[in-house]
Amino acid sequence: MALRQNYRAMVFAIVAALINIAFAVWPAIPQSKGQGVFSWWSMLALVVSALYLIAAWYVDSRPSLSRTLLMVGAVSQALSSVLSGILLSPDGAIVSLGAMLVDLVPSALAFIGALMIRTTGIQHAR
Repeated sequence: MALRQNYRAMVFAIVAALINIAFAVWPAIPQSKGQGVFSWWSMLALVVSALYLIAAWYVDSRPSLSRTLLMVGAVSQALSSVLSGILLSPDGAIVSLGAMLVDLVPSALAFIGALMIRTTGIQHAR
């Protein structure tokens, strides 16, 4: 049962990574306006996407590492979301909700995936 739940967590990690990659290369996102794919936000999104994919790869063999990678990626992406919302707000006082949602959705998916990973009770077929 724990192994099946870990595979569900793997799906969450892959979906979070694909959403990140799509937003990072899509030019209509507020964070990448004017700078394209080489903005600090896009680079961070691509690095975090790589963390999510690495975590999905190791969910079966090293669940603790996978959980740690998902948590680190989710926290860094959530902090990036708040920073992007503050920097992109028109007057500096109101946080831009649209800019934050771009990062919060994959971050939430990765966090949920990290919480789903179980390290005990996993039996591998030999």
